[in-house]
Amino acid sequence: MHVPVLAPAAPLRPPRKDPSPRSRPRPDETSYEELLDLLVESVLTIPRHGTDYYRDAGAQSAAESAAQLLAPHDLERALRLWRHGQELSERAPRPEAEPDAVYRAAAVAEQDVDRARVLIGRISGERWTDYLDLAERADSGRSTELLWAAERSLDTVGPAVRVLALSRLASAWATYDPDTSRRFLAEVLAQVFDAGEEEKLAPQLTEAAVALRDVVPAAARILLARLDTIVVNGYTERALLDAAGLWTRWGAPERARTLVDRYLAWTSSPWAQLSARKALGQSDRAEERQLVEKVHADIPEPPADPTAYGWAARQRDDDLAGVVRRMAEYDLARAAQMARDVAGPSDRYVLLADIAHLHLDRGELPRPPPSWRRCCREWSGPHRTTV
Repeated sequence: MHVPVLAPAAPLRPPRKDPSPRSRPRPDETSYEELLDLLVESVLTIPRHGTDYYRDAGAQSAAESAAQLLAPHDLERALRLWRHGQELSERAPRPEAEPDAVYRAAAVAEQDVDRARVLIGRISGERWTDYLDLAERADSGRSTELLWAAERSLDTVGPAVRVLALSRLASAWATYDPDTSRRFLAEVLAQVFDAGEEEKLAPQLTEAAVALRDVVPAAARILLARLDTIVVNGYTERALLDAAGLWTRWGAPERARTLVDRYLAWTSSPWAQLSARKALGQSDRAEERQLVEKVHADIPEPPADPTAYGWAARQRDDDLAGVVRRMAEYDLARAAQMARDVAGPSDRYVLLADIAHLHLDRGELPRPPPSWRRCCREWSGPHRTTV
């Protein structure tokens, strides 16, 4: 491991945004610089697992994720960490492998609009959404320039994504040039029924409708109406539920019910019933939690010999993980208790760490949350010796 290559760039830039009192370290706590060093060191100590073709995937993925976290604070170091992850692979490098996500993370954190635009310009793939997001926080002069840049970036965008991009452009231009806004809106309405594959189009329609709602409500409703004719399957179900939720909030419960009925005709699992009630605005938190508890109670006991019934044990862990994530919406302590039943150590650690972070997000910092202490205690046990 070439640790010196990943030493901090000098000087290490502080975070762009002033940290909240909750996140600002006290004199007796670890500094940002130390935390960033720890992040990099943690990535460098991740071993390769197994002997197959993908044995380096975990370490490479960790390097890429850590590079995105590091980018807002030290871009050059983040890029070196990203390249380190690519060099781990014994396979041929992916032709599309570029540090776009690293530049994007740095651009989002950059407060200076001009510098953020330069960072976006280094992204090799699609960047229309980056220009649009930046335009939302720029002054009027720079904003229009960024909107033109976003339009120029649509040349390689597929027809389904183009519907969303044009909708956002129509919404953004309404403030500066209504005629240009109407031009983009006409393109949206012309393309929505000729956008090709429904599975790719469905997720874009709800986002496009939200973008147009405050500018041209009638156009937003037309986009949602397109979902009335889209086939329900695993690729489109989420879009139908999101659209039903929008119809409910927009005062058209009958349109929401139409979509929900189609969804429930396709699947009627407990989770589907819960999602349907939420989309219709008929959910009750107490009833929702009772349903989660019922699903948990219906999960079968673990097989006597998990190694002999590997698939069943794996399926049980997957079902438990789904219940834990649902319960985390209502009761973190109960979710952590459920997570202890997950047999796979890695899955259990991930769930407990996620629950711990939810505690932190809620400002529950007087002491490390139980899920975090439990995770650390288990990690320091026998599993650590295999690393």
